[in-house]
Amino acid sequence: MKKIAISLSLLATLLLADEQNIQKTAEQSVRDILPNAPISKVEQSDIPNIYKAYMPNGQILYIEPNTKIIIVGEMVKPNGYSITQKDSMEWQKELQSKQIANLTPEKLTKDSLKIEFGKGSKKYEFAIFTDPECPYCRKAEEVFNDKNVTVYVNFMPLDFHQNAKPWSLDILSSKNPKQTASDIKHDIYKKYEHTKEANNQLEKMIALAKELNITGTPKLFIIDKVEKKVIDVINGADVAKMKKYLD
Repeated sequence: MKKIAISLSLLATLLLADEQNIQKTAEQSVRDILPNAPISKVEQSDIPNIYKAYMPNGQILYIEPNTKIIIVGEMVKPNGYSITQKDSMEWQKELQSKQIANLTPEKLTKDSLKIEFGKGSKKYEFAIFTDPECPYCRKAEEVFNDKNVTVYVNFMPLDFHQNAKPWSLDILSSKNPKQTASDIKHDIYKKYEHTKEANNQLEKMIALAKELNITGTPKLFIIDKVEKKVIDVINGADVAKMKKYLD
């Protein structure tokens, strides 16, 4: 009986070692297929022989190592259940938890443009990465208009928006940035002479966005003013989630 128990234990150990070797081989194959990609980790997916390559920007690629096929897009079961959506949501949560754990309010606000709405925040402040030409950013920012909230703005002009950078510099160069931002949103456009200070500030904002692997706008970080820490992240114009932190 004792010999049988030892044999089963040994078999289990060998099987585990074999499984780990397979995983390591598959992971290396995935990294070889995408040698220049900044892959954070590789895991077996719910589908046999298909592996998930997790990217630091929140994207997930599916790869079949033997055929070297890269699957880009959404994988959906016959009942309509999105495997990709589930994987992406779990990965975003993991990334956000890590991001918040190592992120301070000072880092988010140091080079930002501070704008007060109403009487300013009592408890929760917002640090937003935004693009003046982004319609989703405008939708998110409209929520602040009739609230008492402090917003720290970091501009992140997207490459495919030709007005985003000059408009960002117009706002940063203006003596009344809040009014200028509002004028731009209402198509009351006035061009300002861009200052050296505005250019330097914008460069720092963009550098911070890159450091935090932010690839899309709007992205909002919630700061607990009393506890002096970052407590949540909002991706996109999720108005319902934003309102949870507004008076």
